[in-house]
Amino acid sequence: MDQKTKIINFTARTFRVLVAVVFGYTIYDLFFRNILTRKIHIFLYIVTWLILSYLIIPNITKIITTIYLPEYFIGRSRTSDGVLGDSVNLLIDGSKEDIEAAFLKMGWTKSDKITLRSSLKIIKSSLLHQSYPTAPVSSLFLFSKKQ
Repeated sequence: MDQKTKIINFTARTFRVLVAVVFGYTIYDLFFRNILTRKIHIFLYIVTWLILSYLIIPNITKIITTIYLPEYFIGRSRTSDGVLGDSVNLLIDGSKEDIEAAFLKMGWTKSDKITLRSSLKIIKSSLLHQSYPTAPVSSLFLFSKKQ
């Protein structure tokens, strides 16, 4: 990785952390400053963040996409929860075996299955900034079929 790329990556990470801190403080200042004691405000901030991030926002997204993007919309795949996933921008026609053989011949690797072992390996590689070329990917669905 060249020096310019390192600087850009560092700047992007720093910006994301700064935005998270400013956003978090703004939420705290607007909603929680007057009602929370200093003993529990960090705990409630984390609980609020978890509820928003993993319950409320994904469900709002799911409802909106159900209303505005019908199941037959081909532009995006969906997760198992119905939340929009990756864009669909490639179509390959052939048998599963032929496609896998062609990808392997081009140097692609097949991803591992999602298991406890692979999940721990993902955590380890993330914490140690190591590569995990065969990391599992989440299941995405197109036309209600697992891809």
